Amino acid sequence: MKGSAKQILGEPKEIIYKIFVILLSNLLAAAAINLFYVPNGFLSGGVGGISILIWSVTKIPVGILMFLMNIPLALLGFKFLNRKFSIFAIISAFTFSFFVYITRTLNDVKFLEDILLCSLFGGLLNGVAMGFLFRNDLCQGGIDFLAKIAKERYNLNVGTALMLINVLIVSLGTLRFGIRRALYTIISMRMSYMILDRIQVGWDRRKQLIIITEKSREIAQHILSEANRGVTYLHGAGGYSSTEREIIYCVVKNSEIVKIKTIIKDIDPAAFITISEAIEVQGEGFSQELVQETKEKKRRSPFE
Repeated sequence: MKGSAKQILGEPKEIIYKIFVILLSNLLAAAAINLFYVPNGFLSGGVGGISILIWSVTKIPVGILMFLMNIPLALLGFKFLNRKFSIFAIISAFTFSFFVYITRTLNDVKFLEDILLCSLFGGLLNGVAMGFLFRNDLCQGGIDFLAKIAKERYNLNVGTALMLINVLIVSLGTLRFGIRRALYTIISMRMSYMILDRIQVGWDRRKQLIIITEKSREIAQHILSEANRGVTYLHGAGGYSSTEREIIYCVVKNSEIVKIKTIIKDIDPAAFITISEAIEVQGEGFSQELVQETKEKKRRSPFE
């Protein structure tokens, strides 16, 4: 391995922070497995899910099984992804295995009797753990490598990618634990990946507006001055009348929607408006930190 540790892994402050995130996140995920998943016959997905399946037959501790399976996956990741991402992923993978092993006594704790609550809270805890890892360009190893590749190459949400990969694991779990447990597993997984995507993308979603009006210039000026939001003019024509007009396009925060709608209603009550979710927004006027973070992530892409 060429280059110093600083050149490969970054500044000491960054290394310490990432190690902290790895330790905390994997401890939460291990608690979710041993407190909610294993006692109720749920599958966590990925290496953890496969390990739970094997444990149900052999009774070999889940943590040990995860450790053994992570070895070839870690070597594979180290070969195909960049060194920085791979090293942290390997540390995370074996940390997760270790925490699952040392927290195995939680299997005997009857924390919740309600199986539905166990699936929801187990998924919530696991989703928070995975979300913080992916938000900091980290993962738990295992099939998370595949999800990372899907995100980098195809811009597929990490939660969606993991959900697709885990369909096969849940199917196998159905044969072992029955359809009822498998359905609770799906509920838990959906909760996990919903929380993961929210944490990774951010909770403060934006809205994108398309405004069709005969008073586009007037409305645009009020949006610029009163809401302090930029607008873009799109040129369109009516399909029936063929009348050409300017269409307003803008992206705003959720909290600004009411103000924008009031502006439009006061100027042109007959204006046609569509409002939809903007999953991710980057650029001036929103989050300069996000722009800088994106540039940094591109510089350290696993495929460099």
